[in-house]
Amino acid sequence: MLAASNDSPKSRPKPSPKPSNWYGVGEGLQLAKKAFHANDLALAEDILNEILELAPNEAKAWAWCGRIQQLRGHHSTAVQYFKKAENLLQKKPHDTNETPSSLPLAHLLWQQGEEHSARSMLSLLLAKEPNNTDLLQLSNTWGITL
Repeated sequence: MLAASNDSPKSRPKPSPKPSNWYGVGEGLQLAKKAFHANDLALAEDILNEILELAPNEAKAWAWCGRIQQLRGHHSTAVQYFKKAENLLQKKPHDTNETPSSLPLAHLLWQQGEEHSARSMLSLLLAKEPNNTDLLQLSNTWGITL
């Protein structure tokens, strides 16, 4: 049985302060993006890992980690990160059996030779955004007939 606390809010312990080097999610993503474009993947990854340590549901950080893993040739890890990002964006638990759809993931599947899966994912994306010119152009390139 739970008992009501007699403690006043002032007497309760305060939450731990953020680390002094914490720059926040927004600024951290900008720093990671800057490092990524400067081809300093190690620094970008370190910044993203710090973000994810304090904000594990930050979809953009997972997606950037996926891009880094993709560039490093770690395709299975990249796919996992892209799926995690997509699931967070869709506000679904990461263990869902539904395949997430995203353009970076479709490109990665295509690069891995999984053309059927890539085309299927692109078709799902087109169903959501039928007038997206980038998706329409890619569907022509990949041989998808509408």
